[in-house]
Amino acid sequence: SWAIWLTYQVYPEEAAIPWYIRHGENFPLAAWQVLFVTGNVLGFYRGALTQWLQRFRRLRVVAVSLGLAVTLALISLAWGTENGAQFAFFDIDPNVLNESFFKVPLRPWRIVAFVSVAIVAYTSATYFWVPIRRVLGWLMLPLGQAALYSYIVHFFLILLVYNLAPLLNALPGEPSEVISAPILQIAVVLLLWALVRKRVLFGIVPN
Repeated sequence: SWAIWLTYQVYPEEAAIPWYIRHGENFPLAAWQVLFVTGNVLGFYRGALTQWLQRFRRLRVVAVSLGLAVTLALISLAWGTENGAQFAFFDIDPNVLNESFFKVPLRPWRIVAFVSVAIVAYTSATYFWVPIRRVLGWLMLPLGQAALYSYIVHFFLILLVYNLAPLLNALPGEPSEVISAPILQIAVVLLLWALVRKRVLFGIVPN
């Protein structure tokens, strides 16, 4: 999996597997499969990894600390880049910076950002599970328990959003996209949650 990802970074056209997908430039399978495969492997060996990490408390502390530090650094860097701030310790061409974090081919620094945020998010959820569950459990738990269903169905809901967005923008008063976009996104999440709760098409769509 990682060899395929690395090949795509160097030879993207040759690594377009399993075949060329028309209009699929924004989601190259050869690159993004590495997150899916790695996540499945980590999940499969979760018990063994947990036992192994329990023997290395310092390693866990270092991993969480690094994850938090990198996450904060990336947030600061992104904010500074957007606002034209200069970093004396990080003088790099914006084009090089954008390429290093480019989302579509899943560049190495994008993976570093993903891993660091994942570590911080997982650790936060572990230590603050009780309040998080009280506030968001009603929403997140059903979606997580039907993750594959949610992932599949959300593509169709995105099509719905694409068709509704122009209609909303055509309303009198020309509502700002800053307002309409979050409303549509929240509505889609709530609609998806309702579909999961009602188990709509659970006998057909994998869940």
